[in-house]
Amino acid sequence: MRLSFLTACTVSIVLSTAAIRAQQKTSAADAAERMSGTWTINLNLSPSFRPSGRAGRGSGTAYAVGGFVAQRGRGSNPGSEPTPSAAGDLTPAERAEQTAMHLIEQIAPTITVKATADTFSIVDPRGEQTCAINDKSAKLEMFGAKVTAKCRWAKLAVQQEYSITKSKLTRTWSLDEAGHLVVNTRVDGQGQRMLEAAAVYDRHAS
Repeated sequence: MRLSFLTACTVSIVLSTAAIRAQQKTSAADAAERMSGTWTINLNLSPSFRPSGRAGRGSGTAYAVGGFVAQRGRGSNPGSEPTPSAAGDLTPAERAEQTAMHLIEQIAPTITVKATADTFSIVDPRGEQTCAINDKSAKLEMFGAKVTAKCRWAKLAVQQEYSITKSKLTRTWSLDEAGHLVVNTRVDGQGQRMLEAAAVYDRHAS
């Protein structure tokens, strides 16, 4: 009888765990479906972002090759930005990594999200970038450099991490109560001031 009771308890725990996992996957799938689609940046709600090459006085320099990127240098000390001598101290691989990271930081004015509970893809004029949402690190060839990347669900948001030798970018994709797509970006780098910025997107009218 004792063995039967323990067996019943074990089965109950297993079934409860399976039900919780199924519910979590269903919620993730619903969030992914709502995030999927084409979105256009709302500059009025994204004060940290400006078109490349049009940074205002005192607002720092936008590192861009087209598209939209977070402003760097805003309110920072001059010594916090990379200097030519510092750049010269980098190896060729590290310089390639930094170039790749600057490109990864970019936010295009219009993007298309293709998401499921298991995968997350962003399509912009540069092409399509896809990651498996499994919280496992993978080495990817991105913009001419090796970048470590991983994706995971953080409740109902998708969180991406991109790491190179001397910096890490964390980007979180979520929906606010008004139905905007909100993209929060944080960059941490050795010897540089942390950068945080949020871009808000409106669903593209069909």
